[in-house]
Amino acid sequence: MNKFQRILVISAVVLVALYFIIRLVVFLLMSNSPTLGVVEGKLVDCPDYPACVSSFADPEDEIHYVERIENSMPIETARKTIITMMESVNGAFLVAEEDNYLHYEIRVAPFGFVDDIEFFFPEDGGSIEIRSSARVPYYDFDVNRKRVEELRERFNNF
Repeated sequence: MNKFQRILVISAVVLVALYFIIRLVVFLLMSNSPTLGVVEGKLVDCPDYPACVSSFADPEDEIHYVERIENSMPIETARKTIITMMESVNGAFLVAEEDNYLHYEIRVAPFGFVDDIEFFFPEDGGSIEIRSSARVPYYDFDVNRKRVEELRERFNNF
């Protein structure tokens, strides 16, 4: 084996090792179950890290606040519409389903990061509250915000 081939082999081994180290770190970071759901009539607040957006956040909070999804449909129709929309989201898996609440996990390639997205359907039916959060508590390049905005747009055009 010449010097160039050895460098290639060593580089490949280092890259594979780095990949598995990142996967291990992600697994350890995600091993804590997030606090989710509806408490006292609203979705749980976002934690302090920036990789979470919620329609229940203070509108002055530019990091966490997103607009809710306006809804003119009956609640059950809106709920079914969200379920249909989420079926086309890559990596989305329905974790919890109640009359007024949906929780999905979304596995994000290539490292298998998991994001949680929740939908809450208040009894008045005029809106759908939404929360999307990364389990790895660091900057997510606005993936959750963009996901919510895309879902809101798709819902409005449904």
